Amino acid sequence: MLRSTDFATKIRYPLVFGTILGAFYWGFTNRNSFFGDLEKDKSALMSETAENKSFLESKIAEINETRRNK
Repeated sequence: MLRSTDFATKIRYPLVFGTILGAFYWGFTNRNSFFGDLEKDKSALMSETAENKSFLESKIAEINETRRNK
């Protein structure tokens, strides 16, 4: 005769691991919504504009001048 504790023990691991596998499956099937705009964001961050370039050059010049004056 099965007691309720026996049933709970037998169903615990399949339920836990099934939930984990289901979550991985759901994440894999919806991965485009998670990683969709990465290339666009990366290209926007890596783009060199004239303003950014002049800012960096001015900061590098300040650092070099400070090092020369030491």
